[in-house]
Amino acid sequence: VEVSIGYLEAIKFFKELVAKNPSNINAGIILGHLLIKAKQYDQASKLLDDYKDSTFPDKYLLLAELKSAQGDSQNAIAAYQDGINKNPDNIALALALATHYQQQGNYNLAATQYESLLAKNPNLESVTNKLALLFIEHLPEKIGQA
Repeated sequence: VEVSIGYLEAIKFFKELVAKNPSNINAGIILGHLLIKAKQYDQASKLLDDYKDSTFPDKYLLLAELKSAQGDSQNAIAAYQDGINKNPDNIALALALATHYQQQGNYNLAATQYESLLAKNPNLESVTNKLALLFIEHLPEKIGQA
C-alpha cells in the first residue's frame, strides 16, 4: 500500500511538533494515528513508549488501534480494558471496546459492554441504537430481555 505525500508531510510536521514539545500528548496521539495509517508500526510503538506513564485515554485508544492493525486482537482488547480501568468514566474507551467486540463477532461481549455503558450513561441514544441493532442483527433471542 502506497502512502500518499500528504500523509508523509503530516507525519513530518507532527514529528517536528512532538520533538519541539514532547509533553504535547495530543500531537503525539495524532502522530501515532498517522504512523499506523502509514503502516509504520515500529515507530508508532516507540512513540507509545514515550507515553507509557500516562493515563491519558487516547493513549489506550491508540495502543488498541496499533494492536488491531497488527492483527493482535487480544492485546487490543487488553489495551481497551486497561484504559477503562484507569479511566472508568471515559465513554470513548468503553464504546471502542464494544465496537471492537462486535467487529470481531463477539456479539455477547459487545452487548455486555454496551449494556454496561448504558448502565452508567442511560441517555446515550447512539449506544442504545447500537445495542438495539446488535440485538436485531445478531442476538434476536435477547430482544425483550434488556
